[in-house]
Amino acid sequence: MAKYKEEKSLIPQLHYLEGDYKLVPGKVVKIDGKDANQLTVTGPSGKPSVEYYDVNTGLLLRSEVTSDMQGQSIQVQTSFSDYKKVGDLLLNQSQTMTITAPRVVRK
Repeated sequence: MAKYKEEKSLIPQLHYLEGDYKLVPGKVVKIDGKDANQLTVTGPSGKPSVEYYDVNTGLLLRSEVTSDMQGQSIQVQTSFSDYKKVGDLLLNQSQTMTITAPRVVRK
């Protein structure tokens, strides 16, 4: 719930340059066969996430964040695709979330 309190709108990227966010550009990596610019975003809560933007289109391809759930650290990777024009905006029509939790072995 705390994550949503720091997001100011449906499109949080619109507020990245207002001063509450720290942005650190990274390297160019391959995401689903496309070159993507890596951007580490730290919001007002101090929790970092990593976003990947298509080099050619500037569209968000993937975001990655690590969260704590019941004392365990989990990684949530969200892939964005199927962008369609809605008014003056290009909005993704498909999101795929992959959640990676620690492996628990009981003997």
